[in-house]
Amino acid sequence: MREKELLVVKAGTAVVSNQEKTRLDVNNITNIGRDIFQLGFSQKSEADIVLVSSGAVTAGIQRIDLRGDVLSRQEVDNNIRKKQVAAMIGDPILTRVWSDSVGVPVAADLPTHNDLGRDEHWQSLSNVIFEAIDMNVLPKFNEGDARSTEELESEIITKGIEFKRFADNDPLAAMLAINLSKASYEHYQKTKLIYLTSKPGILEDIEDESSVISDISFDELEKFSSELVNDSESSNGGMDSKIASTLQALKGGVDEVLIGSGIGSQALNNLVKLKAGTRISC
Repeated sequence: MREKELLVVKAGTAVVSNQEKTRLDVNNITNIGRDIFQLGFSQKSEADIVLVSSGAVTAGIQRIDLRGDVLSRQEVDNNIRKKQVAAMIGDPILTRVWSDSVGVPVAADLPTHNDLGRDEHWQSLSNVIFEAIDMNVLPKFNEGDARSTEELESEIITKGIEFKRFADNDPLAAMLAINLSKASYEHYQKTKLIYLTSKPGILEDIEDESSVISDISFDELEKFSSELVNDSESSNGGMDSKIASTLQALKGGVDEVLIGSGIGSQALNNLVKLKAGTRISC
């Protein structure tokens, strides 16, 4: 058994992008990257880390704009094919930015439900993830937007195989954390799922960002989730998606979920050290 913890860190669109979601916030990605290096790759590393990052569409829009073809975020969001193309352009750019920010090689993949939900697919993927960790490489994942369309919001039967999209990276991060916590290759002291958002945590009063609930149990969150979930976070998922994914992750065997701000210096480190944000556990 490894003495380290396993951290699945999800960085949301509002954390890696500007407010309009048309440019990557390289300064903030660098802040998170420094924390990832300190926590997972320095001589004093305390954890192994798997990253789930939004922002591919943003990076794609930014790259297309450099050619002089200016696209608004609304235009891209309203045209699924443009959004898919932007994601295809942007994901390798986003991967390179993360690699530069953390200072280690990044191994990127775009998994589907099939990859994480079917044993034969997951066994291969999990082996690659742990091999990457052993090689001091950061595994990075993002939903495969180029293979997801609005028609795939519900299950589709294709040649007898069920396929459905994640809808956003929050449930993708939860499913990765669940599967990694169960992986037979290695066991960690704890598996934690961390959501870096534009919010300071789950708020008791959504109008007051100082009213962060620092610690809440699974039962309490499940009981009061309908009251807590009511915000307009500028991302595809929002806090409602994070709370739903948190409940899913804890039901699936993840030890703890941390939700809090991913903006600014030491944001991830403060969240891991329980100096900020909300901690949810069974």
